[in-house]
Amino acid sequence: VEEGGTASAEIESPYRIRIMVVDDEPEVLDLIINILDLRGFSVSGFSDAETAEQAFESGSFDVLLSDVVLQGKSGIELAQHCVGVDSSLGVVLVSGFLPNTLPKINKEWTFVSKPFTAESLVSAIRKTIIKG
Repeated sequence: VEEGGTASAEIESPYRIRIMVVDDEPEVLDLIINILDLRGFSVSGFSDAETAEQAFESGSFDVLLSDVVLQGKSGIELAQHCVGVDSSLGVVLVSGFLPNTLPKINKEWTFVSKPFTAESLVSAIRKTIIKG
């Protein structure tokens, strides 16, 4: 970092980052939305993969943050679909299960274990954005 400069890993501005959050537990969905909203991200929440897919195809998002286990289509299936539509999409998957007990997860995606902290979520999003 040059004097007066910023670190190359810094993100321009969180206000520009659009995040789609998908979780079928209303309390968890609200919690994640509040955490990210308070940090200045643009957040849209969905309680199922099917509604999220429709919104994704008609909207524009930088990051998908989804629970792995959802009613109906899984978070992994949702991520695969969305990345198929937009390969630049960052993916953060959240689960109470250990990653090695879940179906195959793309190595480019970031995994966060439940229970999580606000900082672990934000850190995962930043890591995902920097990767992209």
